[in-house]
Order: sequence, then structure tokens, then C-alpha cells
Amino acid sequence: MRIAFIIPQFPTLSETFILNQITGLLDRGHEVRIFALAQGTDSKIHADVQKYELLQKTCYIGVPVSRFARCLKAIPIVCANIHRHPVALARSFIAVKEGKRMLSLWQLHHIAPFLRCGPFDIVQCHYGQVGNLGALLRRIGLVSGKIVTMFHGCDIRLGINKGPQVYSQLKDYGDLFLSICAYNRERLLEFGFDPQKIVDHPVGIDVCSFDFRWNGNHQLFGDASKQVELLTVARLVPEKGLHHAIASLKRVLEKNPSCPIRYTIVGYGPLENQLKQLVSEMRLTHCVRLAQTVSRISHFLVAQRC
Repeated sequence: MRIAFIIPQFPTLSETFILNQITGLLDRGHEVRIFALAQGTDSKIHADVQKYELLQKTCYIGVPVSRFARCLKAIPIVCANIHRHPVALARSFIAVKEGKRMLSLWQLHHIAPFLRCGPFDIVQCHYGQVGNLGALLRRIGLVSGKIVTMFHGCDIRLGINKGPQVYSQLKDYGDLFLSICAYNRERLLEFGFDPQKIVDHPVGIDVCSFDFRWNGNHQLFGDASKQVELLTVARLVPEKGLHHAIASLKRVLEKNPSCPIRYTIVGYGPLENQLKQLVSEMRLTHCVRLAQTVSRISHFLVAQRC
């Protein structure tokens, strides 16, 4: 299959869940193209980006800031594609906002990379805001493949804060909506999404990439004396679910009291005191600690091992 990924930025180290999805599809023989709204700003690039030559498969969606530049750059876009996509081009000039139609060049520049790349069997959008672009492609008739949108966290909060109308077109033109957790599913239903189109799809982790394994008796394979280091870097806010991580560690140690695990949480936020209290109540102060933010995680890990 030919699959298009529309994502906010690429490459970025913090979104390995997207990277793993892309590389997994490539490993299965599918053709993948990446459309990013912005270029990543990380100083380092994940090794898989180079291994799979993903930058060569990436198109960046750029919209000129000034109105004059948008008008000027619209001319070659129209001239190069008017004979191939006349209807889609015409429809792209009409934007729909809060039920009102208006002329706009923003949409033309957003769809420009897709005018020369299709067709696609699936358009996979990450985050609801990006899904709106997928809905636009379907609305103007530029994409006939399935529009799949995966909701994460900030997009759910956007719907809560600004109201479900921000996804009105996505609800009408989207084919499938992936929810990473029960909370997201409940919010999508509140927003008015069709329950028949919502599929639970948590972000998976390839456990085979880790050194340690557990057997059926919940015992650690390999050297049982070797320290198991766990690290979370996150804001201490409810959305990160750190209380679940602490509670899970408690259950692991109840079944394996001799397992040498040390869990460090690096970050700050309004839940700092609550999380410290939870660690104390669960009697995990010997293996769980909350640290302040650090400038470089690599230096922190080295210090932890010394």
C-alpha cells in the first residue's frame, strides 16, 4: 500500500511512536511518504531516520507568512496543476470556518505537496489538528484513500478548551479515529465522533529491544544482581500518568521483592508534592526518587551510574 503520514514536525526525537510506526510499515513492504508541517529542531537525529533514508521521503508543507508572498507563490502552484486537479484547486480557495465560507490561500499552500505526490491508499494523520488537513484533502477531492487520525493529548485538550467544533470537518470526512486510551475515547464520544469509527490503539512498545526479560514465574532472566534503571522525563502533570507508573512499580516489587529496580523521575510541575507523598505511602522511597530538571539527560545518566 501507499501510505502518507501527515505530522506536525519531522524529524523529532520525542515522537518515536510515530517513527516506529513508519519504520514498521516500511519493514512490511509498504511505501511511505512523510508530509510535515515543520522541520524538527532537535540537534540530534534518531538513527532510524538515516537508516531508512526518511528525509528523502519527506515533504515539508510551507505557507508564506505575508499575504503578498502567498499570492505570488500561488501562481506557479496553480499553473503547474490546473490541468491535473482543476476541481481540487478551485475548492481549495474556499475555506470553511464556523460554518462560514471565505476566500483563502492558506489551504492552497497546505495541499500543494499533495498535488504532485498521490494517490495514497491511506492518509495517516497524527494529532487531531493535523487530521483537519486530512479532512480538507478529502473534502476538496484530492485524496480518495482512507483518512486515519490518531489522537494523543494536546489535540484532546484543544477540543475541550475550544469546543468540539474545531473538529467538525474531521468528524464528517474522517474514516477512522485511533484512540490511545480510554480517556481519549470518552472525550471523542463527547465531541460527537461516530463510535463506529473509533478504534482503541494504544502506543505499543517493542519489548524485545530491552535487555531484561521476565519468565512465567515473574523472575528476572540473566544477572539478578544487575541494577534495573528506569527513567521518566516529563512535566509533573496529570496528563503524564506518573501515578500509574509508581503504582505499577509497586506491583512489580510485590511479586519480585528482590528485584533491584531504581526509578528516577526528572521534571517539575504542580503534582510534585502529591507524587512524593504517593512514593512515601507506597514505601518506595528506597527505589523511587524525583529529581529536578537537568540540562542534559546523558550527563544525568552517567552520574546515576557512578
